[in-house]
This record gives sequence, structure tokens and C-alpha cells, in this order.
Amino acid sequence: MAGPLVDDQGHTVAPRRAVAYDTVVIAVGSVVNDFGTPGVRAHAVALDTAEDARRFHRRLLATWARNELQHGGAGATAPVNVAIVGGGATGVELAAELMESTAAMAGFLPHMSRAEGGEGDRGARLPVRIHLLEAGERLLSALPADVAEQARADLLRRGVVVRTGVKVTAVTDTQVMLGDEAVPADLTVWAAGIRGPELLKQLDGLALSRSGQLLVGPTLQTTLDPRVLAIGDCASCPQPPGQSTVPPRAQAAHQQAQLLAEALPGFVRGEPLPAFRYDDRGSLVSLGRRHAVGQVHTPAPGPQSGRGWRLEGLLARWAYWGLQRQHMVTLHGLPRTALATLGGWLTARTMPPVKLH
Repeated sequence: MAGPLVDDQGHTVAPRRAVAYDTVVIAVGSVVNDFGTPGVRAHAVALDTAEDARRFHRRLLATWARNELQHGGAGATAPVNVAIVGGGATGVELAAELMESTAAMAGFLPHMSRAEGGEGDRGARLPVRIHLLEAGERLLSALPADVAEQARADLLRRGVVVRTGVKVTAVTDTQVMLGDEAVPADLTVWAAGIRGPELLKQLDGLALSRSGQLLVGPTLQTTLDPRVLAIGDCASCPQPPGQSTVPPRAQAAHQQAQLLAEALPGFVRGEPLPAFRYDDRGSLVSLGRRHAVGQVHTPAPGPQSGRGWRLEGLLARWAYWGLQRQHMVTLHGLPRTALATLGGWLTARTMPPVKLH
């Protein structure tokens, strides 16, 4: 059954109705997992949708402006505290981007230095202080330890307060609780883990994992209905014995989509689906406009990934930029991607470095 389609004014466009199907592919993605932590839904911001990002942007600017007005221009001694819970790629990239935006914001304040240099007290001179909190023993658990350590050192150099091995037990409107310890947080972003959307719980006759993802077999068919398939973050797909499930990463979803795009016509004709094999091609993590770190893997014919190559600095940033454009070409084609890239370059020359409204 398909639920009613409702427009922005609440008017019903199409009523609840039955939709017949021969094959269904579910690719609804995921949402952040709060693990039942008290206060997260009421006081923390998730970044599941574009509207979430816009809401975070508005709240950050409002909190910063209120802080500046209340302190009468003494904001350098009382920065806005932003807590980011989760030290994966999302949390690390957000912390790095926020520090760059914060440095740009400081340029609008006469009592603060706009300079990006300076060590040690740099974070204290900026109008926003970032706290990155990770429950694991290190950041970026999906990447090699040396790459993760380099990312951590880069964030520390920029003034980010990085803490690992800490578990968040509650979130309030002004604090993040680490057991008996309270971390000040005027704004909290929750980026720790993923789970399946609530929509999946409404689907009858399909099995879910503990994290609310659809259980699928190696051929991406759900375990209880072979005519329903699932790919991407909403699917819990097994890997060879001794390995965990396919990680919820963009490259995994891309590879699964490619497999089904090629195999679905044959499946509709009654042919069996091939088994999916995840090929880990590495990861790149952006650390701002001019820096990135990560590791890329060469293709391997067997079940193991190929040789790994570590990238860092400007070279890694170029590789990150190239992967973004490759993804855009897949979605929109080369002409539209070229025009969008050119438009972005021209806009960057005329727009301010940070949007203050």
C-alpha cells in the first residue's frame, strides 16, 4: 500500500492506494542513530537532509549573534561552543569546515583576528569553539591509524578540541554529558552512527537488523521476499565469512547500484542475480578547502582490496574534488557537470566566504 500524497498546504493529491509490482528496489538511505541517548532528539541537530543543514546554519548564526550582543563585543572571551558527537568522516569534515567558516566569521568582528595562523590559543581567539567527541579509541575508524592520526593532528592545530574514548550519556540545551562530566554546548550536532529510516518498520513481511536496516542476502534480495531488493545504507548486506557487513559508504551504494542496473533486466526475464562483492577503493576525508587525507586502493581481482596508496595535502584535495565531479557526471552527465563547475568557479569570485543570513 502507498500512503496518501499530500501537498505543502495539506491537500490530498492522491489517496492511499495499492500499487502492484513485480520487483521492488528499496534505496531510501539511512538516518543518524541516537542509540536511545536521552536528550538527543530534543536538543541535538542531525544532518540527514538539506533542511537539517539549513536549520543548523540558522541556529549557528543566531547563537553567534546573540553571544556577540550579550557580551558587548567581548565574544573572544566567551566563544560559542559547538559539540560534534561522532568522529567518523561526517564529524571530522564538519569540524574542519566549521573552523574555516569560523575564521571567516572572525573577520567581521573588529575585536578578533582574521588571521588563520597561530598555534595553541588559536581556537580561543575565534568566535566559535568546536568540541569533537568520539566514543571509539580514535577518529576515522574506517581508515588506517596513521591517516586518522594525521587528521586528528590537523584538527588540533586548527583549534578543535578532540576527545576520543568518551561516551555521551545525555544531551541538554546547553551541555553534552560524558557521565559525570559536562561539556559546554550551545549547539550540538549528532553524527554518531546510522540506522534505517522509520519507514522500513512499516513494511510488512521484511526482516530488519538491530539497526533497523533491511536484511538482504549476497544477491541484494531481502531474506523474506526475493522480489524485494535493497541497496545502500538501508540494507544490511553480508560479506564473506569472517568479515562484517558491507559498510554504509557511498562507494558501496554506488557499486550495488551498478550491479543491479546491469542485472535487473535479466532478473525480470527469470535469470538469477549475481552475488555482490564489495570492493573497498579507499576513502578520502576533506579537511577544508585546500587539504584532505585518505587512502585509495588499486582494483583487485580477488575478494581483497588492492594495494593502498596514502594521499594527503593538496594532492588528496584534488583527488577528493575529482571524485565529487565523477559522481556528478554519473548523476547529471558531463555537459551539466561542466557548466555547474564553471558556474561554481565564477560564483566563488563574487560571493562572500561565509553566508551570514
